[in-house]
Amino acid sequence: MSDTKPLPGLRIDPSPLDARVSAPTTTMDSSEAQAADIYTGLWINWSRGAVFGGTLTLPRADANNLIAFVAFFIAWGLLARHLNSLMI
Repeated sequence: MSDTKPLPGLRIDPSPLDARVSAPTTTMDSSEAQAADIYTGLWINWSRGAVFGGTLTLPRADANNLIAFVAFFIAWGLLARHLNSLMI
């Protein structure tokens, strides 16, 4: 093993891959997950610092809408860029 240090925030697990448990021991159905007390909104994960720790937590429906909007916005921008390159 080399003497280099890992990047900040990167944990190296020395255990072999086959020794890890790949499936969770307990699962929650959707009603239990919705009933869980999870903070939603803007917050800072201080373990990652003030800049990189900025976090937005949304309810599932709002998160789905945000993902759809971002995907549409990116697709629209790519289409506009392509059409603009055809006109030049």
